[in-house]
Amino acid sequence: MCCSLCRSKHIVRNGHVWRDFKSVPIGHTPVLLHTKIYRIKCKACGCDLQENIHFAYGKRTYTARLENLVMDLLKIATIKSVAEYLHLTWDTVKISTSAD
Repeated sequence: MCCSLCRSKHIVRNGHVWRDFKSVPIGHTPVLLHTKIYRIKCKACGCDLQENIHFAYGKRTYTARLENLVMDLLKIATIKSVAEYLHLTWDTVKISTSAD
């Protein structure tokens, strides 16, 4: 791990928080990733922030792979049918389409 602002390797863990992410379903079973996200403090620049999550962008509650699946399914189906198929809310599917 390194600081996302100054790229220094002189960091310390400063607690953690648990976050849940919706991911691509396995068959018809929804998948929820329960992940520990560490807070890191940089000794070089003094910033205090959460570690970078490579599988989700920003504060989204779903993974990039699920977003890609939604975009592919929306080429052949409606928002409502994609939401029902993936066990998501209509709002989550609509937000993922406007994220681009």
